[in-house]
Amino acid sequence: MQTLIWILILIASLAVAAAASQVFAAKAEEAAKASRFSPFFTGVMVMALGVSLPELVTSVVASLKNYSSFVPALVWGSNLVNLLLILGVSAMRAKTLTISKEDSLKQIPLLLCTVFLLIALSFDGTVTSTEGLILLAALVVFLLAKAQAAKQGLLDRMGQLFNMESWSIPLALALLLSAVALVAGSYFSFVGTVELSEQNNWLPGLLGGSAVALAFSIPELALALRAAKKGYGDEVVSILVTSTVLNSTLVIAIASFMGPLNVSGETLVLALPFLLISLILFSFSALQKRWSAYEGAFLVLLYLVFLFQFLNPLLS
Repeated sequence: MQTLIWILILIASLAVAAAASQVFAAKAEEAAKASRFSPFFTGVMVMALGVSLPELVTSVVASLKNYSSFVPALVWGSNLVNLLLILGVSAMRAKTLTISKEDSLKQIPLLLCTVFLLIALSFDGTVTSTEGLILLAALVVFLLAKAQAAKQGLLDRMGQLFNMESWSIPLALALLLSAVALVAGSYFSFVGTVELSEQNNWLPGLLGGSAVALAFSIPELALALRAAKKGYGDEVVSILVTSTVLNSTLVIAIASFMGPLNVSGETLVLALPFLLISLILFSFSALQKRWSAYEGAFLVLLYLVFLFQFLNPLLS
């Protein structure tokens, strides 16, 4: 009976966190526009707040609770959801997902360098705060590469953000309430994961890299499917690359500042081969500028194989 209760709590918490992140991102976009931010900065803010906040908040909670191995499992699992499941479903939705902008191709080396950097730093089984700073530096390089056309200075943007004259009381209240709901949902998602794992002698990272990663990727899935339906392949690629880079840099780095992150052997052995394969397939198809529905189906199948392998210790 206790297990069933915690399953329901986990499901409800994941749903609250995913929904709150969407509301928070929408209101943050509204506030950014009211403050006259550039379109680039508004887009980056929405992506950062909308798609990475659940992972970020949960990772910080996990680190503070001394479950640091949960964080890399969640990040690696979320990256596989992006590069296999969501990309595959988007290609199937669009029948043929195509990209045409050179900017999409320029994102390939940025993605590869960022994820390979995370892999290299994780190989010794620990990610320290110093390595977290290196990942933050990689994030800065990524953002600068995407912001070549942005001329407005960072300090000017921050000053505009806190120009409260452009904010309304309902907007500020909506931001506050959605932030509270997001933190609460993320916190109880982690608590539910830990409780279920301890009751059944599971490693928390196994649920973190599977069920929690899937639930927290709902915002990316919604955005990608909306873009794929309209035939905006470049937008799909940008969403997934940005989400993967934010997971691999910002989420890991902030969590590492709470304490060293333990990268479990299970995460390396079970997730690393699929992550490498997904990067190779992504790069190859991106260079071809297209993903067919059949290729999308193969990516989805590959993710299901990973999920079965990853969850096998829970099923045995």
